[in-house]
Amino acid sequence: MWLRRAAVSLLGMVLVGGWPAAITPAAAAPASVTVEITSVSVTGNLPTDEVEVHGRVSNPTGAPVYGLWMALWRSRDPIDSLQTLRQVTGVAPPAGVILPDGADAYRTITEQTQAFPAGAEADFMLRAPLSALGFDATGAAYLVGARALGTTTGAGNRGNLGEGRTVIALPGDQPVPITRVVELAAPPTKLTDNTFLNEDLLGQLKGRLNTLLNAAATPGNSWLVDPALLDELTDMADGYQVHSGSGLTAGTGSQAAADWLRRFNQLDRHNGARSLFANPDITGALAARDDRVLTRALTADSAVPLVDDLPLVVLPTGGSYSTELGSYLADAPVTAVLATNVADSGAWQSLDGVQLLAASTNLGSSDSTTLQRRQYLEAATVITGAAGQLRLLREPADLAADTTMTTAWMVPRPLSSLLATAPSTTEAELIPAAPPVLDAGYFDRLGDLDQYFAAYGELVPESTLTSEADAALTRAAAAAWIGDEAGGHRLVDAIEDLVGPRTLAKAVSFSASPRFVMSSRSNEFPVTLTNNLDEIIEVKVVFTSESPQRLTVPPSALVQIAPGQSETVNIRPEANGNGIVRAWAHAVTESGSRVTPDTPITIEITDLGFIGWVLVVASAAVLALSTALRIRQVRRKNAAAAPPQAAAADTEVLDG
Repeated sequence: MWLRRAAVSLLGMVLVGGWPAAITPAAAAPASVTVEITSVSVTGNLPTDEVEVHGRVSNPTGAPVYGLWMALWRSRDPIDSLQTLRQVTGVAPPAGVILPDGADAYRTITEQTQAFPAGAEADFMLRAPLSALGFDATGAAYLVGARALGTTTGAGNRGNLGEGRTVIALPGDQPVPITRVVELAAPPTKLTDNTFLNEDLLGQLKGRLNTLLNAAATPGNSWLVDPALLDELTDMADGYQVHSGSGLTAGTGSQAAADWLRRFNQLDRHNGARSLFANPDITGALAARDDRVLTRALTADSAVPLVDDLPLVVLPTGGSYSTELGSYLADAPVTAVLATNVADSGAWQSLDGVQLLAASTNLGSSDSTTLQRRQYLEAATVITGAAGQLRLLREPADLAADTTMTTAWMVPRPLSSLLATAPSTTEAELIPAAPPVLDAGYFDRLGDLDQYFAAYGELVPESTLTSEADAALTRAAAAAWIGDEAGGHRLVDAIEDLVGPRTLAKAVSFSASPRFVMSSRSNEFPVTLTNNLDEIIEVKVVFTSESPQRLTVPPSALVQIAPGQSETVNIRPEANGNGIVRAWAHAVTESGSRVTPDTPITIEITDLGFIGWVLVVASAAVLALSTALRIRQVRRKNAAAAPPQAAAADTEVLDG
């Protein structure tokens, strides 16, 4: 259509003799000047209203150009969809044409033979009514700009030496509703209860978060809060400690946290929503096939009472939604997913039963000039019409950009009103996207950290640390660490220092004699365990034998040890042969997770049991023989001392 309309316009110019003097169709000259559009304005949407374009032309090359003119350029095709807007401002701009006539549609910079030398610059202004431009549709956008015409020799026909363009919005008679959602979130800093990695959040409270909270309180604006932020501020407000090079130091942001929370609680909750706790990288979790990331985030959400009445709006990683992600979220109580990769306009859409908030983000980014950014957003806004637009405001720069991109034909619509309407389409189209995510190795490390929490929980069953495992692991999985994985690893390192193997190894001291002697097949000997923590622990002792055929050592019973106390545990090894056997002992939790390193113990087995029985039998035989001989000696002695009559009588009795 663009080419057809361009051809028709050119044909019309030729038939009516509409080419300005000294301009005839010619092959375009190589681009040799730079055209920058510095401002553009539209006075209204009536045919007599005008478009005014201001700009600057410069010659950065080493060669002069001659007879330089600036001409108002436009494409007459209305832009009425986001897909078309992306094409014409990106990889597929239309050819467009200059106006056939109009006193203000052309500006002479230099005469035919006058040079515009290298390094020269000149400002210009071009203007024309909508009727002359052919802009006859409202509620749409159009491309406009300026084309530089001239020669490189000072003779011949003028050709195209360069051009600049932008897009304008031509509003209809009805205002366009705008839903502004201010996101209240910050990279996590909390480790566990009352313990923080650093004071970064305090700096945010005094700057960025203060500005965003003011914007959230502005009438007409809505807000989306991260429950993890509220959890951290609540913990800060009643006192906290911060990691430092020498250990823990007292935090200094309690009052600032309390003040921010007080102001937050004054916000209109009717226009608020909550995100997932710590906004975890759910796209990366999906790729890593880790369902626990979502489960832990939902559990951590439920532990923050300040948000339990707010709708849940999920922010997918990088703003990119996919049907696979929809399946991942299927069992979660999600009100909507806020996505930036919805192909067409309309703030409230759905796909396969999932409600989508189609959002514009990064309003204050520097990926294009301020003018181009503003003009693009205005064009994207006017295209949405009654379906409206949602702007996610994350940074102070977004707030400033939103202010400059707001016009009289835009009206605020709170989030609650938007969610109460029917989606503009139930068959939303998505732009395929592959946002950066945390790598699989990072999620593997989170799996290890999960196991450390489990082991610590067995060692210290009543610990408050383990009750915060879901929150701590979710903070560690935050999408905020994408692009800053070193920051994420620092957080994981600090949490691991609290519950990991190194801490478990220092939590319990193991003491035992390095050598024991067994004088029977089964003996008992003691080992001592000392609790170095401030909480009650439960452990048992296990052995590894160098020669299980000769020596086995069953695990001890589970013992409970008070803080700072020691407990003696009796070990009962069982021997099946003589000799010296080495064994290694260590403490474990109830399920067998190691707590202490191995302690080597040498056990000497001597078969004294059998020798003892031999000695007992021999002693009994000697005792019996001695007793018999003694009795015989006594009888002989008594017989020798008896009277003869008695002896004769005795003899007679014996003989008889």
